[in-house]
Amino acid sequence: MDGPQIAVGVTLGAWLGAGTTGTVYAGEWSAAGSTRAVAVKLARGGEEVLRHARAVARLDHPNIAAVLNCGRTTLAWDEFEAGAAYVVLERVEAENLAGWSGVGEPRAARVVQAVLAALAHAHGRGVLHGDVSPGNVLASADGRHVWLTDFGGDGTAGFLAPERAAGPTIATDLYSVGALGRFLLGCDDPRLDALLSQDPAQRPRSAEEALALWTPAP
Repeated sequence: MDGPQIAVGVTLGAWLGAGTTGTVYAGEWSAAGSTRAVAVKLARGGEEVLRHARAVARLDHPNIAAVLNCGRTTLAWDEFEAGAAYVVLERVEAENLAGWSGVGEPRAARVVQAVLAALAHAHGRGVLHGDVSPGNVLASADGRHVWLTDFGGDGTAGFLAPERAAGPTIATDLYSVGALGRFLLGCDDPRLDALLSQDPAQRPRSAEEALALWTPAP
């Protein structure tokens, strides 16, 4: 790969996309004598970004895009000065869900189930997401493979719980899943009612409890 080496073992390639928290590039990561294709995010937010990345690196779930490494750059690139935070992520062949409004069943149900399963794993290990929204969920073209990514955001308009300004909680993450489900289905649905309650005490107590609403009884 001919791009810049922004840190030891981390080389940037083509631009993949940009969001409110940073810019993502294709890249290569070399460690322990091997090199693999990855995604590299140059991030805004400094130490807070790295704290979230280290927490996510401890998670291991098929519906969470794995964090492989993180640190600070050794040279400036684009808008980012030397010393900016970077995060090395598992590279997946997927797109975010920004264009999936109203896709309906069964893809909407698969996504909601996958996101709730990912949150159950993360919440059980003390990690909140904070910004469950279409831009932070990746899916294969057929919707059969889904990954939650970009933990630690401030929230996206239209997907925020009423109380989110006070900080992320399990309840605010679950509300955002409800808003994501409504976006994907393109309509209201009884399975979303509890998640979208304006009163956080009326929402499911956990992602596992919410997931049971989407899992057919045996």
